[in-house]
Amino acid sequence: QIALLNRTVKLNPFIGEPNMLLSQIYYRQGRYYLAATEARLALEKFYTLASAWDKRRSFGHWVGFCRVLMLRANRMLEGQERSLPCKDHNDPMYVNYNKLELTNLRDVVKEMSDREEE
Repeated sequence: QIALLNRTVKLNPFIGEPNMLLSQIYYRQGRYYLAATEARLALEKFYTLASAWDKRRSFGHWVGFCRVLMLRANRMLEGQERSLPCKDHNDPMYVNYNKLELTNLRDVVKEMSDREEE
């Protein structure tokens, strides 16, 4: 898959979808630097084209998925314990009966915004 996606990137260097898929594969393999790099390349291409080549998903979906991939890869590169910010299930103000580590979408969006400002 990686070889085919790299070939796709060479044949059509203007679209971001192959880079996003490479990012996802690298993330699953634990190759976080490559995952973050490919996600960044995909975002640059999406923003430059101002559209997605693959119309099965919306432009916002492709961009959002890339942003989440980049956030997760960067957090793992920084040595964070979790790839997404999680609520502390031991906090008495946080109602969670199953002791699950849940992620608040507002926290994810805030962290993405904070990282863009850096």
